Amino acid sequence: MKNVIKKSVIGSAVVLSSIGVAQAATVTPGVGTYTFSGSTTLSGLGLNLSCTLTLVGDVQKDGNGGVVVTVTDGDATGSLFSGCGLVGLEFPWTANVSAAQIPADPTEPVPVMFENVVVTAGGTDCTSSPATVPAMYSNGDPISDPSSFTFNANIGSCGVVGSVSAQTDVNVTQ
Repeated sequence: MKNVIKKSVIGSAVVLSSIGVAQAATVTPGVGTYTFSGSTTLSGLGLNLSCTLTLVGDVQKDGNGGVVVTVTDGDATGSLFSGCGLVGLEFPWTANVSAAQIPADPTEPVPVMFENVVVTAGGTDCTSSPATVPAMYSNGDPISDPSSFTFNANIGSCGVVGSVSAQTDVNVTQ
C-alpha cells in the first residue's frame, strides 16, 4: 500500500511539472505611470493631420500574471496651423494583456486591444459608441531601445497611423 501511494504522488508530480504554465509578467522598472509620445497621422471627417500624439497611462499587474494598461490622459498637438487642436480624446482606454500573450522572446511585439476609445475630430464623434482599437506593443529590439505602441487602425470614421515611444522605458517580460 505504501508503495502505491508513493508512486501515485511521484506520478502526479511528474504530470503537474509537465503542464505548461504561463509565467507571470515582470514590469521593469516597475508598475506605475508612463508617458508615450510620437508622430502620428490622424485622419477622418475631412481631416488629415500630422500630429504628435501623447498618451499617459498606468501599467499594472492584473493578479493573474498579466498586465493592464489604462490610458488616463493624452492629447494631439502640432504647430499653430496644424489642426491638431481639433482632435479630442476621451479617457480612460484600457488594454488587458494576459500572461499567455507575453512572449518568451522579449523583443517579439505583442498585439493589444485598447477598449473604450473615444475620439472626436472637429467636434464630431468618430464613432457612435466607444471603439476597440488594435495596437502593437514592443519592448524594443534590442530591449534597451524605448518601448512603443504602434497604431494602424480605424476608429470608426477616423483613423490613426503612427508610433508613440516611452519617454521612460518600460519593459514587460516573462
